[in-house]
Amino acid sequence: MRIVHPQIMAEIDRLAEEEYGIPGILLMENAGIKAFQQFSLEWEVTRPSPRREGRLMVFLAGGGNNGGDALVMARQAFLRATDEVTVVCRDATRMNEAAAMHYHIVRQLGIPIVFWETDEESSRSTIRTADVLFDGISGTGIRGALRGSAADMVKAVNEESTGYVVAIDVPSGLGSGFLAEYPAVKADLTLTMGLPKVPLYTPAGRPHAGTIRTVKLGFPPQLLQNPPQLESEGSGELLEGIGRPVFQSQDYKNVRGHAAIWAGRVGTSGAAALAAEGAGRAGAGLVSLFTDQEIYPILAGKLSETMVSPYKPMQAADLKSRYSALLAGPGWGKDSRSSILQTLLDSALPGVIDADGIGVLRELWNEHGSSKLQSTTAGRWILTPHPGEFLALVKDSPFETDKPSLLSNPLSAVVPVARELQMVIVLKSHVVWIVSPEGRFAVVDGMNPAMATGGSGDVLAGIITGMLASGVSAFEASCRGASLHQAAGRLAYQTGGWFLAQDLARAVSKVWVDEARGDKDELAGPR
Repeated sequence: MRIVHPQIMAEIDRLAEEEYGIPGILLMENAGIKAFQQFSLEWEVTRPSPRREGRLMVFLAGGGNNGGDALVMARQAFLRATDEVTVVCRDATRMNEAAAMHYHIVRQLGIPIVFWETDEESSRSTIRTADVLFDGISGTGIRGALRGSAADMVKAVNEESTGYVVAIDVPSGLGSGFLAEYPAVKADLTLTMGLPKVPLYTPAGRPHAGTIRTVKLGFPPQLLQNPPQLESEGSGELLEGIGRPVFQSQDYKNVRGHAAIWAGRVGTSGAAALAAEGAGRAGAGLVSLFTDQEIYPILAGKLSETMVSPYKPMQAADLKSRYSALLAGPGWGKDSRSSILQTLLDSALPGVIDADGIGVLRELWNEHGSSKLQSTTAGRWILTPHPGEFLALVKDSPFETDKPSLLSNPLSAVVPVARELQMVIVLKSHVVWIVSPEGRFAVVDGMNPAMATGGSGDVLAGIITGMLASGVSAFEASCRGASLHQAAGRLAYQTGGWFLAQDLARAVSKVWVDEARGDKDELAGPR
């Protein structure tokens, strides 16, 4: 499914009205009706209540399109006549034309309405007593932090309500450039209209959205399948599946590729072992591991399926003739290994740089500049940093940024670095962002706290390397690998609760089998 910036969704709105003749008022009507239908389905599944009737549903309406959607939903709830319905308007005198029309319908129906700006006390009381709150205070068009009465309403929802909170399109407060310290509704469920929006999936914004569901409201399919590209904004892919394994029934180990891994030192032999297992379980037919002499006996005795060797000098041409894909960095430590990494890059093979290897890459970048790196990475290599590693990589460079900016707008921070290094970058967090040197991007939703276990990143690095070894491109390997990693994490959590990284690696094989059979129901994650 496509994921778009709010500006692109606004352009889709405009084109639907001006080029396809679909009135905005009709789109708003469809949005409210279909969003309420979607809520009703979700409520029955996620929050069944023994008291099916008599709930107090409160609809919070600002002056824009989200407020209009909320008013349509209030009418739908009222006409169903099974629950008590109340509307809290921010200010009825500051509504756009479409929202004002729906406000007058709601008023004529006799639905109770209170106004925040003229009766804040009653509005707060209504919010406090609501069983379900529908947030239509503001939309994605905001710039910067919410202020004034809109911010006060958001604060009341977050601090005074104990009800189930449903955000309409996006939680109020989320927009382009949202920072974690800005006021924003904390929703249990977000019903986003038409297509998923980028602010919902930034690391800063994602915790506010809860479960995300996309509401289909009648936009022309041409606009959704190929969204317009604005001068400064493009669309990406929200990855919801893995794709079936590319192997054939007659394949044997050499056809499936040979992954070679440089990892481990004293105290971090586990990182090397987990990366090797991840590569094997992701499909590599053969896995070789090169490690420090001091821990070679440990890993050789532990990894019966992996060909373990102590580090030894190798030539780039030898690597090219023996292996399909390379991985460097898990558990490498802070000792300089720049000569090893340079040889790996010179091999012209595809590869992954993870963990401590990212610091070694920084050394090469500082020493030789980006032009030499570009000639060796050439879009074939993948970098897999978490936010701290990314910030350390770009520190004191022209691409330096801070953590709030990175978590608020990962594309702005990561795309220039991917282009400069000619590498695909996989930015790991509770949401995974994958960016190519050309600016192509994809998002893998996570929100699985069980993934926050030592060694999870080593498994991911191995998985992506195993994918590369099978012959797919760097961007595709990153997308498939991150999707497989998250699906394995969901499966491991569903079947065993809090897990260790070795359990995660083992779940990879089960996910692949289910994917090959087309049995993906248990792998469905948050959307």
